[in-house]
Amino acid sequence: DKTGLLVYHPKSEKILKENLTNTNSTDLKAVIETMKTGKADEAFYTYEGVYKFVRYQPAGNWMLAVTANYDEYMK
Repeated sequence: DKTGLLVYHPKSEKILKENLTNTNSTDLKAVIETMKTGKADEAFYTYEGVYKFVRYQPAGNWMLAVTANYDEYMK
């Protein structure tokens, strides 16, 4: 959501429990701060040791983000 709370994730234990603003990843924190402005964009970041690509855009009161592992994305 707009605060960085995960409302969907493939790992169900993260849903509505993990807030990405609390991450140790500085590049992911920067992405989340940009998302909070409501701007559509794309970026690269590291999450749980995996380098990822994300494309995001606002959708009403939500921010829709689609991610992919970089290595899979580049295949």
